[in-house]
Amino acid sequence: MTLIIAAEGKDFVLLGSDSKATYDGNSGDVAVEANKCFEISKHVAILCADDGDIGHALIKRFKSVLPSKEDGCTNVTDCFIKFCRKDMAHITVCGEYLIPKTTFIIAGLDKKGREFCEPATYVVNTHDFFNLRSDDV
Repeated sequence: MTLIIAAEGKDFVLLGSDSKATYDGNSGDVAVEANKCFEISKHVAILCADDGDIGHALIKRFKSVLPSKEDGCTNVTDCFIKFCRKDMAHITVCGEYLIPKTTFIIAGLDKKGREFCEPATYVVNTHDFFNLRSDDV
């Protein structure tokens, strides 16, 4: 089981996760150390839960194509959603998406005036094809 959390303060976001991943091995479950929190830009990070292999691969590819000037949680979230939809769109059979469930929390700061000081947090997952949850809008 994975624990990922993002909590907003007045002008900050606190992120946390456990550090274990569990895989089904031949002789039972195997727990290994795993990173579930990834820095995307100076003010944004993405936390990943459920199918960590898919999540980590998506985040790694996203980071490699995100322009270095992109920052701000809402902006990076929009870029991440567009990237994931395009990247994962080909994984279908008979019109059904065959994407293992993976949940992402995108959290960080948005620019307010001249400073990045407005906390923002978004949740998306593969089963909703990266639509923002209604309570995140």
